[in-house]
Amino acid sequence: MSKPAPRGWRRLAGEGRTFLTAMIALVTAAIALLYQLVPALKPDPRERVGAAVEIFAVEPAVQLGQWLQDAFPEDVDAATERVLGTRTPEPNELTLTLTGTVVYVRTEVDGYKHRAIAIRVRLYVARSQRRAPTPFAAPYRETSGARIDSPNRRSVQLLFLPDLRAEPTPEFLRVELIDAQSGSMLAVADSPELVRGRIRR
Repeated sequence: MSKPAPRGWRRLAGEGRTFLTAMIALVTAAIALLYQLVPALKPDPRERVGAAVEIFAVEPAVQLGQWLQDAFPEDVDAATERVLGTRTPEPNELTLTLTGTVVYVRTEVDGYKHRAIAIRVRLYVARSQRRAPTPFAAPYRETSGARIDSPNRRSVQLLFLPDLRAEPTPEFLRVELIDAQSGSMLAVADSPELVRGRIRR
């Protein structure tokens, strides 16, 4: 038969439980206050999970330098370095005057807060419904996609694709929204038919 624990130990154990409960309550209150002060840190409750994507406009004959200014107005230098490998290209650098097609992509993402979402665009031949035989060349491989970190519901992304004005064959663009962590497809949509880089009305 075991002896009962001394009163001192029982008292210490009770005080320890009280202290632990108080600490848990304090941490919980601190976390709740932090989420109120900085809502962006609050985990996504994932009450609603879904995604949608749409190409709603296409602009032909845009220079790469113009696109960099429009797509990354707050950090043009970093975007230029990522695309061209340098923050300060020469003023007469041909790559800045490279002409292409700007594609405006509207995304809507719910339930993926604090996750990365990738956007990928491919060119298809309208008649055959198959991918165009020639893939995008550099630097379009870098500019024809995007990555959204911690997506906040609705946003518009500007992508830079090759100049399509010389293509007489009707084409269309397929845009895909992908969970960058799992690689799973979240949404896909096709653009209206394009003729010589313009949406056929």
